[in-house]
This record gives sequence, structure tokens and C-alpha cells, in this order.
Amino acid sequence: MSIEIFHGFAIARCKKDKFTVTWPFRADARKLNPALLLSRSTGAQKPRTRDVLKMVKTEWNCAILRLKEGICMEITRLAPKEVKGLVVVITGNGKGKTTTALGIAVRACGHNLRTSIIQFMKGDIYAGEWDGVKKMNCQVELISTGKGFCGIQGNPYPYKEHRKNAQEAIQLARQKMESGQFDILILDEINNALSLHLVDLEQMLDIIRRKPPQMHLVLTGRDAHSQVIELADTVSEIQEIKHAYQKGIEPQPGIDY
Repeated sequence: MSIEIFHGFAIARCKKDKFTVTWPFRADARKLNPALLLSRSTGAQKPRTRDVLKMVKTEWNCAILRLKEGICMEITRLAPKEVKGLVVVITGNGKGKTTTALGIAVRACGHNLRTSIIQFMKGDIYAGEWDGVKKMNCQVELISTGKGFCGIQGNPYPYKEHRKNAQEAIQLARQKMESGQFDILILDEINNALSLHLVDLEQMLDIIRRKPPQMHLVLTGRDAHSQVIELADTVSEIQEIKHAYQKGIEPQPGIDY
């Protein structure tokens, strides 16, 4: 048996014949001396391989114990007794609503959850997440259906065209929701689309009500409707305290788009 310290982790290895068994080192949160750990590579306490395999099976959920400042801590994987799909609303006039939704997608990736992101407004200006999600090598797709923010000075597209795109996005959201292929559906800036009358309130409420029980639905954008908030499980409002644009600083890649 050998115990090694590698990048802050304590990893124990047991060799027998031509294979190696590796498992997280078990320590009951006691202070450990790394030199002592290394000195245990041989001795009378050398475990049998079958004991090691038993430990792997029983301690799998403990993952790897991180050795920091001489203390080994267990990393536990949580699992809800009941999987329940949530309706999450991210609203407010501050920066970070889309960014929050993308963070959910990154976290979902770590749990091997399948995520579909539909952007209702973005589409006329390149956003880093379009290529970023492709580089994640995860089960996440991003579909940008918008043509920019309707009514904002400089946007060349008429209201009818914005409305047409948003209605197509609503139909696409229904298809993704009913396909059974996704665990999380993110409708980015759908709240804006609703406040601009590009989608109808009843359409949005219908999506919430018809959501599969175990699917998470994330709705972003400022000016969330009160009835949407009422149906949601979790609502967060991002408040703007200050923004770089107030200093005349132009949008920065990786931060703003």
C-alpha cells in the first residue's frame, strides 16, 4: 500500500499483481502529518485488496478527501430524496441575469444534466456563450432566435419581425419541453419579450403550467410579470448598484457579451 499527496489530495493506492486500486483516503477529519502518511507505504498494516475494494464500494460518495492545512475533509455528494423540477426567475435591472443562467448550465454540466438554452432577444451581436457552450463538451445547446432589443435606438428591425421571431421561439420552447430530451430549459430574456408584447402572458403561463414535473425551467430578463413570479419556486432580483457604462466604459468581452 502507498499513500501519496498530489495537488492537495490524499490518494491511497494498493497494488496487487498487475493492477492498481485507487480510492479516497479515509480520515475522520483529524489533523494529519503528510510525512506520516508517506511513511505508511509499507508495514504490517498493509490491507488486502478485497478490503480495498470493499472500501471503494462503501465510500464512493465521499469522493476525494482534500488535504488542506493538515486537515482531511470529506467531499459529499448530495442527492435529494425527491427530484422536483423548479421554476426559477432571474429578474431585475442589474447586470448578470443571462450570466446567472449560464452559470446554472455550467453547474448542470457537472451533474451530467441536459440543458437547452433559447435566447429570445440576443442574436444581432455576437455573444461569447454561443461558442463557449460548444467548448464545454457537455450536453448543452444554445439557440439564439432574436434580432436584438426591440425598440432600442439603432435596432433596424420592425416590431412585427421581432414579434414573429419571439413567437417562433415560444413554439421551439414547447418542442424542447415536450421532447423529453432535456433536464433544464432556460428561456433567456423571455421576461423582456413579454413586457414588450412579443409574447403573450397566457403563452408564458401555459409553458410554466405544462412543464414536466422533473424539468427545471429558468426564466430570465427584467420586468418579470407578477403572475410569473407567483407561479415560480425561486425568484431572484438583481439590483444595479453601479455599472461601468456610467463611467463611459464600453462593454467588455467575457464580462458583458
